[in-house]
Amino acid sequence: LYQAVFLGSHTTIREELLGELNKHIQVYTPKDVPEFAVSSLLKSAQVSLHLHLKIGWPFTSMMRHHVLLSNGAYVISEESELPGELDNFVEIVPRDSFVDIVKTRLLDDTITAKAKEMQQQYAAKGDLGQEFRAVVEATY
Repeated sequence: LYQAVFLGSHTTIREELLGELNKHIQVYTPKDVPEFAVSSLLKSAQVSLHLHLKIGWPFTSMMRHHVLLSNGAYVISEESELPGELDNFVEIVPRDSFVDIVKTRLLDDTITAKAKEMQQQYAAKGDLGQEFRAVVEATY
């Protein structure tokens, strides 16, 4: 079981935050994970992380959140300037408190149940745009 997993590309700004996290917890950051292995990997982590490509990046990644949620991950996402369509199903965290919040969530014995609850809410009543509804419905 991994404490945290991050599946994104390794940009300088992401490496900075991952390096700080690694001082406190174990973050698994594989590169080039084959599609067939993503589900198993996410299910073996207590939390999954979403980090921005660069400082001030105004958007969240709807597709990344979708993949993480669809695979039952508890998602902790770096806060974006603009709200994302899936923000209600992930934990949105400011960069300056990201490390502390991840550490706190890892101490939560109910994190797996919370992840399952978010996944079920997402599948059942995701308040999404019409263009994204087909992706969700095809997943479940």
